Amino acid sequence: MFNTSLLSSFKYAFRGIYYAFKFNRNIRIHAVAAILVIVASILLKVNAFEMGILGVMILLVVCTEMINTAI
Repeated sequence: MFNTSLLSSFKYAFRGIYYAFKFNRNIRIHAVAAILVIVASILLKVNAFEMGILGVMILLVVCTEMINTAI
């Protein structure tokens, strides 16, 4: 069983992500760039370690952009 405060926390988190994608042009640009990087890395057969590094870097960019949106 989930705690209702945990569920409401996830609800607010997903609302924040939705808000960021709806109202922030830069985060949409970063999302498109991230998708292009992922597709290019698959086509170029990047190894698993480098894919992990790319994933961490993409998450860092998105997180900082969302912090920028919150400010």
